[in-house]
Amino acid sequence: MTSKPKLFPLMVDLSDKSIIIMGAGSVAERKVNLLLDYLQGNLQDHLQNYGKGKLSVISNRFSPTLLTAAEDNPALSLITEDLEQLSDKALSKLLADAFLVIPATSDKQLNGRIAHLASQQGTLVNPVDSVGEVTIPSIISQDDLLISISTQGSSPALAKFTRQKIEQLLTPQYPLMAKLQSEIRIYLKKQVSDQALRKQIIWEILNSKEVWNSLSESYEMAKQSAYKIIANHTENLSQ
Repeated sequence: MTSKPKLFPLMVDLSDKSIIIMGAGSVAERKVNLLLDYLQGNLQDHLQNYGKGKLSVISNRFSPTLLTAAEDNPALSLITEDLEQLSDKALSKLLADAFLVIPATSDKQLNGRIAHLASQQGTLVNPVDSVGEVTIPSIISQDDLLISISTQGSSPALAKFTRQKIEQLLTPQYPLMAKLQSEIRIYLKKQVSDQALRKQIIWEILNSKEVWNSLSESYEMAKQSAYKIIANHTENLSQ
């Protein structure tokens, strides 16, 4: 029995990357809905250089959902090809310049062939019918707060279930705290040379009921509470 690879969680900037989905069924639709939000930057330059959107779906036919999505979003291109009839050379040409390839046809053998050709070109592959070198997790995204959950292919349903449980715990204050922490960290790096003290202040703010309660009222109130904590640690710091 072949052991599964031990996957490392990694956040990746996709704003200047090309992604190709082979196949246009329900799995492809879900991938498109998930990925489009992460492919919006520098779109005009990409269209000029490559003549297509950053996310390409290749199939011999497309659902009304995908057709509408392509009309509404220039980052998405639909390319008509009968993948089963293409030679390895033709498939490899379609895969050229892709950062990530997602074989999502209804033919498992064809998916394996696409994955093999992409890997030969050094392209990352996210198989939809097996565990490969890339897996796309279940995602919680609230402004700067981004949480990914994966079972490494064992149970997508459990990953979704876990995501739903975590979402119930995340109040609207969490993304605001992420914003506040970012601002405080920048300030402390300029004003406090002692790294241990900076860490202590950051955690005191995170554990402060006053700061969390203030976030329920307004961001500025929470900010004032946080700077009071900073001032308590050093007389040289001011709000």
